[in-house]
Amino acid sequence: EDAEVSLGNPDLEPFLAWQYDFGVEFYFGSTEEGLFSINGFYKDVDNFIVPTTTTETLAFPDQGVASQAYTVRSSRNGGAATIYGFELNLQTPFTFLPAPLDNFGGSVNYTYTDSEFTDAFGFSYSFPGASRDTANVVLYYEQGKFSTRLAYNFRNEYLIHSANDPDGANALYGEGSGRLDLSVRYRFGKNWRVSFDALNLTDEQSYKYYDTVQRYQNFEFEGKIYSVSLAYTF
Repeated sequence: EDAEVSLGNPDLEPFLAWQYDFGVEFYFGSTEEGLFSINGFYKDVDNFIVPTTTTETLAFPDQGVASQAYTVRSSRNGGAATIYGFELNLQTPFTFLPAPLDNFGGSVNYTYTDSEFTDAFGFSYSFPGASRDTANVVLYYEQGKFSTRLAYNFRNEYLIHSANDPDGANALYGEGSGRLDLSVRYRFGKNWRVSFDALNLTDEQSYKYYDTVQRYQNFEFEGKIYSVSLAYTF
């Protein structure tokens, strides 16, 4: 079994970021019930704290442990990152349709993100956790005490964490995915609500890999999830 040591790092610098946002909103409809917005963003980030893994020869004579090679896991500041992009958002109830279709509504959201992240060893990646493209599409229906919502969420591949090794190998990625969720709500009495939720109707799975898709790290099969709940609000 390989010997391992975990060490802290008291010399870590605090995470620091400058960010700039600009947005424009436009309301439309007879009562301005619809919204269209465009938002741009730019972030400049320094002093990332990233995990590191090295091999060092250590000895612990006071504990009676002779000199040997250890895998040392620690953290260090990992360079800088720039993140920029834009977001488009459109949402409105369908009040312009004849009854009963006027009780429907919807929203569409799309975000484009471009980024460059420099890790502790000087290798460049996209920003951890940031997909280039993310999108959400929602269709809903509301009538009195009844409401339902169908939502589709999508993101493409993203970096989970950069390489732990000085040679730049073994960066961990998550595969892109899209999933469909359904929720139904009905309120009755003064404070009661019954709910039905159906999650991951597309049977989307979680797949993680090192460097390339062929280098499997973890696969999670979730399947569809159904739940019914009863709630009372005081």
